Amino acid sequence: MMMTKSLQEILDHQNEIARKMEIEEPDSSNVLDGEPWRNLLQAARARGDAESAVVEAVGRARAAGYSWRTIGTALGVSKQAAQRRYESLLIHY
Repeated sequence: MMMTKSLQEILDHQNEIARKMEIEEPDSSNVLDGEPWRNLLQAARARGDAESAVVEAVGRARAAGYSWRTIGTALGVSKQAAQRRYESLLIHY
């Protein structure tokens, strides 16, 4: 069963992945190609970066007067889901 992570968990994980990318490489004795590992780390970092961009965009939309209903629609979720997920993470713009 796949568990949905909170936005803060995703952002925290992105920071952890960024640190690992700087210090970890696959074991050189392993016969597996290291490129898939690097691709996976890159994708995890990109997901965190994208989530950060969404938080910033939501904050700007709220500051401009957009409703949670409009923001939710843009994100493909309900008004309540958008507000629950992003309200506490917003930086005041």
